[in-house]
Amino acid sequence: TSSNVETKTNDNIISSKLGIVFQPTKTNSIFASYSDSFVLNTGTDKNFQALPHSTINQYEIGIKNELFKGRLIANVTGYCINFGNLAQTDFSNGNINTNIKELAGSYNSKGIEIDISGNYKNFRALAGYSFNESKYTKSNIFDKGTQLRFAPKNTANASLFYSFENSKLKGFEIGVQSVYIGKILGGRLRPNNASTPAELARKPIPVDGFLQLDASVGYTTNAFSIRAKLSNIGNVTSYYVYDDNTVTPIAPRMITTTVSYKF
Repeated sequence: TSSNVETKTNDNIISSKLGIVFQPTKTNSIFASYSDSFVLNTGTDKNFQALPHSTINQYEIGIKNELFKGRLIANVTGYCINFGNLAQTDFSNGNINTNIKELAGSYNSKGIEIDISGNYKNFRALAGYSFNESKYTKSNIFDKGTQLRFAPKNTANASLFYSFENSKLKGFEIGVQSVYIGKILGGRLRPNNASTPAELARKPIPVDGFLQLDASVGYTTNAFSIRAKLSNIGNVTSYYVYDDNTVTPIAPRMITTTVSYKF
């Protein structure tokens, strides 16, 4: 009908968090945590009632270490995130309206993160690596184990800086930075119930990963500072993929300069 139908829902939810830290030595600690949360859903069920929330449960465990009298810090963290009650289109009774949904899906995201930072004399270094794998564990649209799109499995970064302190170049700092973004899965996944030519033609499109290198030089004295950065030294061409309709190229080689003064 042309008339509007108003529906109401009321969710009473407790979002819990629990963490524990064990420190066997002054320079080493082990930690574990659990948290749960929720997200609200849009659309309605087949009876035009507001959808309940979806749930997120996260488990995390890791270790933190200070080595060589604090000159090197190394952290390793593993995690598992379960996204439950995922709202997906309800295809019962031949429905094709994507606003009519059911809580028929779930996916699991698991990974590991490594962070390293160190300093020695005038050198300062940072490095990191992340692995993440996200797959459907339940779905009325896709097969169990289907990989989610738009998120790379592997990312990494590394930076090295040198500060001049005991010379005529005191105040200058030079550095190199790098970032690696692994292969991303774009395109559109073909649903199990594909029937139209457009749906049958859907397929995931892999976007190759890329390595970007940057360099910077800066000078600071009292309240004045200036920094110049040459980014994407190799003028690499690649793309970020965010959703079905958004493909953004990375920035080409460019120089940026920042000048600041503290009053």
